[in-house]
Amino acid sequence: MLSNTAYEVEVETKTRHEIEDKKQQLRQVVGGSYRDLISSADTIIDIAKSCDHLVGLVGDVQAGLGGLAGGLRERKTSTSEGESNTSYDRLYALGSRVKYLLDTPETIWGCLDSKDYLEASRRYVRSAEVHRALTGHSKHILARFPLLQHQWPLVKKFRSQIWDRAVDWLGSQGELSSEQLASTLLALSLLKPMDGAELLNTYLEARQRYIGQCLESAAAGNPDTDLDTLTVILGDVVVLVYRVVAQCGELFLQLPGVTAAPLLVKVLEQDDLGLQDLAFDTQAGPKSEAAAWKAVQAGVKDRLGTLSPQEVAAQCGAWLDRLSQHFRALGGRLLGSCSSGRDLLAAESGVQEALHAWQFQLDTDSAPAAAAGEPGSAAADAPPPTHALSWNDASQWVLGRPLGLWPLLLEHALVERAKELVARDFTTVVGEVTSLLGGALEEAEELPPAAPGSYQGLSWSDVVVLQPGTPPASAAAAGGAAGRRRRRGSRARRSSSGGAAAAGAGAAGAQAWLPQTERAVQVFDQQLGSALAAALDACYGAPNSSAGPAAEQALAAGAAGAGRKPSGGEYSAGRARVLEPFVQDRCTEAAQAIAAMLESRLGSLPDPPPPDTPSNVAASYAPTAQKTLLVGRFALAIAGRSTALRVILGPPEQWQQHAAGDAGGRGPSGSGSWGGLRLGLQAPSAGEQLLARRLGVGRGASGGLGGAPAPGAPQSAKLAEVQQRFRDLGLRAYSLWADWAAHGLSSALLSSLASDLALVADGPLRGWEETVVPPGAEGTPEAEGDLGGDAGDLGGPPAGEMRFWLPAAPSAAAMALAAGACREADNAGGHAVDEEAVSMLKWRLAGALLGALRSGLQPSGPLVGRGLSEKGVLQLLFDIRFLYDLLAGRGPVSITSSSADGPTGAASAVAARKRELSELEEELQALVDPIDWATYESYLYANKERFTARCQVCIYISLLVGLLGGGAYLVMVT
Repeated sequence: MLSNTAYEVEVETKTRHEIEDKKQQLRQVVGGSYRDLISSADTIIDIAKSCDHLVGLVGDVQAGLGGLAGGLRERKTSTSEGESNTSYDRLYALGSRVKYLLDTPETIWGCLDSKDYLEASRRYVRSAEVHRALTGHSKHILARFPLLQHQWPLVKKFRSQIWDRAVDWLGSQGELSSEQLASTLLALSLLKPMDGAELLNTYLEARQRYIGQCLESAAAGNPDTDLDTLTVILGDVVVLVYRVVAQCGELFLQLPGVTAAPLLVKVLEQDDLGLQDLAFDTQAGPKSEAAAWKAVQAGVKDRLGTLSPQEVAAQCGAWLDRLSQHFRALGGRLLGSCSSGRDLLAAESGVQEALHAWQFQLDTDSAPAAAAGEPGSAAADAPPPTHALSWNDASQWVLGRPLGLWPLLLEHALVERAKELVARDFTTVVGEVTSLLGGALEEAEELPPAAPGSYQGLSWSDVVVLQPGTPPASAAAAGGAAGRRRRRGSRARRSSSGGAAAAGAGAAGAQAWLPQTERAVQVFDQQLGSALAAALDACYGAPNSSAGPAAEQALAAGAAGAGRKPSGGEYSAGRARVLEPFVQDRCTEAAQAIAAMLESRLGSLPDPPPPDTPSNVAASYAPTAQKTLLVGRFALAIAGRSTALRVILGPPEQWQQHAAGDAGGRGPSGSGSWGGLRLGLQAPSAGEQLLARRLGVGRGASGGLGGAPAPGAPQSAKLAEVQQRFRDLGLRAYSLWADWAAHGLSSALLSSLASDLALVADGPLRGWEETVVPPGAEGTPEAEGDLGGDAGDLGGPPAGEMRFWLPAAPSAAAMALAAGACREADNAGGHAVDEEAVSMLKWRLAGALLGALRSGLQPSGPLVGRGLSEKGVLQLLFDIRFLYDLLAGRGPVSITSSSADGPTGAASAVAARKRELSELEEELQALVDPIDWATYESYLYANKERFTARCQVCIYISLLVGLLGGGAYLVMVT
């Protein structure tokens, strides 16, 4: 029971809530309907009031119309028949004017659609006169025509629309006929009261906008715009400029004997068929619309007549100047499709050809004689004769002076593009040379450690490429492949004989920098030659060019027999004045950039280890030494052997001579272009100079190759600065290598001597010879009056003669040092080694040698400590004199241009070195008996001279045959 009661209570509560919700919803529905009912009632009341008001207005209109009809009936009955006709005419005229104004928008829109801007402006001006006349009769006339009152503001907006469309059309069309221009300009003059100068300026500005669009499109760098397309575009633009100037004369000027009046005046005076539309009244008065329209035309003619020929010339000249500034602003981008100097010439030739081939046809006022026939006949309908105007004629007529369009518009663009091409080539040479040298330096970093003098050159079979039948195009590739096959076979053969294969591989890697360096020098000269070719092409054209388009032959007509084809005739000198210093500045910047890069690389290299460094530490410096050889070789090659650098930084007036001489044989393309310059890349190397000295063979009076300037020719300050910087850089690099080699070789010599048992022996050594002195000879005891001594100890000579043993060849340690020096010279370039490098190595090795021997002869030195015998001292004296004479040279090599080591300083250094040698020899001579030394001295040094003469002959023959590395023996024979 309790559960049922609870359920009933819950149901009752829920039902009561639902009842309340329904009541509330019912109240809202009733209330909303009531509000809608009230709103509907208000709306119905408003409609009723509006209808009552409208009914009242309609009644008023009907009453007005009734009054108007009554008035007309009264006037008709009270007036005569003539008065009735006059009233009808006035009503007809009024209706015609209203209709004319109402039809104006449709008429103007039709004219605008057909691009007839003159007729559109005429209709607008006439409508304005009709509206003015209509509103002048009665101020309340428009109130009677609400549609006209509503439409007239729309008609007034046509003024700006016609103006904008006409101006836009002038600035968006290419070739325009003179009649179209005249009608469009007259339309502008009707819309705005401006004089002839303002009208001419409007026309020129519109044409400049169109030309600017053409130029921007040409300079946009579209990949589809090739050289031929660019030439056509520029030719069209130049012809358009020509046409605009000529049309200015036709529109605003009179050409005596050809035209009687400007074209604008002729078009303005033509029969105006639209004037009949203004005949609203049977009798037009002085204040009629037709009279007003004639006054407007007369005003336009008067304003146009105020423009004098001088003002036309000034306006056109100013416009050409503004156009020239637009061309100059685009600069080299305008000729961006030209990738070489010859492309620039082709573009110029095409533009000049288009300009010379096109002529402006000016309609004359004189009719042909046959035109006097019957109207409608073929003779009468024939077009009027024309008068052809060239550009010179048009510029003389309009501007008052002859004016060249090419120098005014495109000369600056050509020069700027030539600058860009030159700068591109110089930027390329910096990038390519930096890449090549950087790769070579990185390869040198991977070389294994090696002691100074341990370089072993490749055999002749690994170097010489025996490919006589290989075509030139593939000779390099085939030779390289054959060389690689022989090297692989050679290494395979040597692999069976111990460590010979590793030595050969190390030799191949150690001197891999040499061809890379020469390649970098060749790239340097080739890119410099390419930059010079671009400048020469732009200035003077391609030498010895026998074929070309008609325009090129026409341009070359004035330069027949000169050996070259001028590209711009009178423009060449101006281009040369701009491009010559630019080429030299960019060349200097490129060379300085490469030098700065090499100086940075060289500055990051460590100094060579000191003489007392352990051999393993000194050997670890070998990769760095290879880097210094690379830098030194390249720097001295640029300073002394780069012909392109000497030509470009030399006198510009000699550029053509060198290029013409080098381009006499046509390049690979057979075009005879400046780009085929065969600039000499190699100057005589040290080995070649040696052969020339020995055989008396020279390289020609010029002292160089490939047309390089003679050594005695005056040099520019820029060239001297660049060459001096590279020379200082190269010598500084070679000095690091020379110090490392000298320290290592002298330390190895001292170690070998300290361990040589022959230096402590008492008997004759290997390589000694017996010396026989006849009786009474100078230096014998008989000659000196002293028969004592210990001569018998030297071999017991018979009575009356003296016999003793003396060194006849250097010791093994001395020969090892000489061979090591030769191998280092071979490593530095072999037969092509720089003479400065050899001189520096010889000088520093000689100094290190003397220093090492002095330290070895100290009381605590390794030589004295072992107890040198007299035989060992004699061998040392022989070795010292042999090595010193072998390493003797011209003196120290200055490594900086600011050094004070001039001739006086070099002479003092040589004198100091000789004193050092003399002191060392005196120190050793003190260890020998004075009487014996007096006997031995002359014979000892005579043996040294004979040994040197015998070895020199053998080494020189080997150098000539080329079976051995020339550089490896250059030190010994120089």
